[in-house]
Amino acid sequence: MEKIIRFAGYFIYTVFALYLLSLGMLWERKLQITIGQTYSAYPGMLLYMAVFPVLFGVLLAVPQFIAKVNSRGRWYYDWVVFFAAGLPALYADMAVLLFFSPVGGYLPKFDFLLTSTVPGFIGGIVFGYLILSSIKKCL
Repeated sequence: MEKIIRFAGYFIYTVFALYLLSLGMLWERKLQITIGQTYSAYPGMLLYMAVFPVLFGVLLAVPQFIAKVNSRGRWYYDWVVFFAAGLPALYADMAVLLFFSPVGGYLPKFDFLLTSTVPGFIGGIVFGYLILSSIKKCL
C-alpha cells in the first residue's frame, strides 16, 4: 500500500510539473506574439527567460525538500554550495537581462551566455534547484 501511495504522489507531482511546463510555454508564446507586434523584447521576454527556469528548478527540488522536512535534525543552509554553484548559475541565468540593463556595461560578458538561450535556461534551473536543495538538516 505504501508503494501505491508513493507512486501516486510522484505521478501527481509529474503531471503538475508537466502542466506548469505547458503554462510556461504558453506564456512564452504569448510573449513572442507581443514581441512580434511591438518589436520590443525588453523587459517581458527577458524577465520570462530569467524567472521561469528558476521556478522550474525550485519545482524539481520539491520532492527532496519534502523528504528533508519529514526527517529529524537541525535546519541549516549550506552557503558554500549556494555561493560556489548558485551564484555562477544565477549569473548565467541573468546574463541577457543584465546585458540590456544600465549596469550591463560594467559586468563581464561571456559570449556563450549571450548567443544562446540554453546556458541561461540551464543556469536558471540549477539556481532554482539550489535554492531549496541547499536547505539541509543535520543530526
